Amino acid sequence: MKKIVLLATTIFAFMAVNSLPVQAFSQNKEALNLISEKTQSSNQVVNDLINPEQSSGNNKTVNVVAIGSSANAFGLSGAARNILWADNQLNTITFIHRMNNPPGSGNIAFSYSVDGGLTWNINNQILSSQYNARWPQGVIYNPTGNVLPEIASFTYFSPSMPSGNYVSGTCNLNVPLNPTHNLWEGEITDAIVNFIINPVSGNTFSVAAGTDEFVYSGDLVLTKGVFNIATNDFDYSQTLIPLPTHPQGNLEAPVDIRIAFAPDGLVGYISVLWDNMLDTHAGGQGYYPILFKTTDGGNTWDSPEAIIIGGSEGFSAVKNYLNDDELEDIFGSPIPDRNSLIFTTAYDHGLAVDVNGNPHIGVTVGLINTNPYIIYGGNDGYTATFHFYKSATTQAFEANLVNRNKTFRGYFGFNNELSEDNRTQVSVTQDGSKIFVSWLDTDFEGISDNTMPDIYCWGFDAMKQSFTHVANVTQSSEAWFEAFNGTASHYVFSNQNSYTIPFVYQTITDFDPLSPVDYKYINDFSFTDSDFISGVTVDFIVQDINNVPVAGALITLDDITNPAGNYVFHNITPGVYNYTIEKYGFNTYTGVVNITDQNETITVTLENSGFAMIIRDVTAIAGDDILVELEINNEDSFITFQADILLPDGFGFIEGSAQLNPERITDHSTTAHVLPETNILRCLALSLTNDSFIGNSGVIASFMLTTPTTPGIYELVLINGGQ
Repeated sequence: MKKIVLLATTIFAFMAVNSLPVQAFSQNKEALNLISEKTQSSNQVVNDLINPEQSSGNNKTVNVVAIGSSANAFGLSGAARNILWADNQLNTITFIHRMNNPPGSGNIAFSYSVDGGLTWNINNQILSSQYNARWPQGVIYNPTGNVLPEIASFTYFSPSMPSGNYVSGTCNLNVPLNPTHNLWEGEITDAIVNFIINPVSGNTFSVAAGTDEFVYSGDLVLTKGVFNIATNDFDYSQTLIPLPTHPQGNLEAPVDIRIAFAPDGLVGYISVLWDNMLDTHAGGQGYYPILFKTTDGGNTWDSPEAIIIGGSEGFSAVKNYLNDDELEDIFGSPIPDRNSLIFTTAYDHGLAVDVNGNPHIGVTVGLINTNPYIIYGGNDGYTATFHFYKSATTQAFEANLVNRNKTFRGYFGFNNELSEDNRTQVSVTQDGSKIFVSWLDTDFEGISDNTMPDIYCWGFDAMKQSFTHVANVTQSSEAWFEAFNGTASHYVFSNQNSYTIPFVYQTITDFDPLSPVDYKYINDFSFTDSDFISGVTVDFIVQDINNVPVAGALITLDDITNPAGNYVFHNITPGVYNYTIEKYGFNTYTGVVNITDQNETITVTLENSGFAMIIRDVTAIAGDDILVELEINNEDSFITFQADILLPDGFGFIEGSAQLNPERITDHSTTAHVLPETNILRCLALSLTNDSFIGNSGVIASFMLTTPTTPGIYELVLINGGQ
């Protein structure tokens, strides 16, 4: 039964009528070891790798500025930290780093710019090697209401050796060479801290795992700094946040910890990559994000909450980002149920909090190897960058598949003294409206690890849920394939409809991390409002087994069902979607598609379910003559057919109008007439030589009908049809 829609006016309407040998990676513990003064050469033998010839294309080449140097590459190693800090209100940015020889890498300096990163005052020493600072970080303290950079201060914070010592201090940006130095004793930690400033209260916060000789205490060490106007410096206090191990979980320290605040200064989050069995699916085998929330500016923190990324309660985007062929490569056939797969995060991540007080996490995700907490096939393309966030609409956690990564880890030095992963980071506008996820990846023919990294970036609008395409920040620039240890600022610069994301990276000469490095700043990579799109287009090409297009199929993409015959879906956001394609006469087809930031075209071949005869829908003007098409989808060949069609009252067959589709016949002929004293139209077709019709689907015949002058929806009923 098919319908004919007759319109009363001439308004236009559409027709309705076995495992592979791959690498596995554990936590990069090399980055957690204490770093001593290293200035000798490693004498590494490396291949001569030549960048491809640069071409302008359509990509804007970013500008690179030298902003300092160091005696070796270890100052930027390990997980990304807040070493680069932008303040949009002041149009000012700072960068803290180890120094070159002389005086040596044990000395700490900072560089800064008060014109948005165009020009820099570099290598201002703030600490000598006697303070034994490890992994120092720095932020800008800007008094409430101030818009002048010279009134603001740069404040730094760092653990010191031996463990349990800390060093902190402050200097006015107008007098950078007169910093304070405070060496004090506190809670013991060997771990890298994450340091940040509350955008409203001006209080600083640092969080790290409590460890002594890398043995985890079961607590997070939270350090709070309050600015003292009398001393023009910060007074620090510490508290412990319990995060105990579980006998069945990971007994070592959390692998990465972040802290960030919303623009209101009240809501904040601590994010921990770890396993203490809060996720019972991945527990004992994989890492996942664990969140603590504050609603009073960091004074108190709620109980931890896990983001479950896999299993029956996990994200479809995670469970389905690997296709069936990839799972068969990994596990063999049959592939396992996707709800049984165990995923793990990698070992560093980024965190920001948006204008609605919701957290945003960027992190690499992959399957676990046969051993717990080891990520499978990172350098073989089996991992992906994900964006996890809490929706302002549903208050549920959601996931965006941002990018399928080419590589995961790269090693540097004759003895692999330094290694770096994707180094996923999250930056945010100071008003919390825009989120930017960035990471490092190598896409160079013949290179199978992350030793020639570019910086990639993707933007997300927290208000509109729109996003940008993934951009290769460093393509065709001085940093192309050389953006080693690329690090983003937590805050970005914004100006009307433009958002500039600050990045710094370091050179590594001849891949030798023991050689002196230069620090390079990228000062003009940006997105604009016009770069944010509501979604991409997903276009289905539906064909039969002979590659002949199939019309009129009904496609459902997750919970969106287009009208029959409409194969294009617009404004689809990143994620993993199930789809179903239905067409009478064909077997129903189901599939899964990963949507990132690019338009997607999916070609589907439908198999015939036997022999099906279909009358196509028609939309026309009441009173006009119409062309009705009869379609046959067949699995086996046939030489004749008959169709009996009941015509609605007011419709009449136009004698002599029946004809066969020349693309599907040889010597076939047809006759059509209305049976006497009935409204039944009989169409008959045959071959005098018993030749078969051509093809397996599509229109086989057509005929003309007159229509009544009364608008409405009329149904043609196929009361008998066969071969």
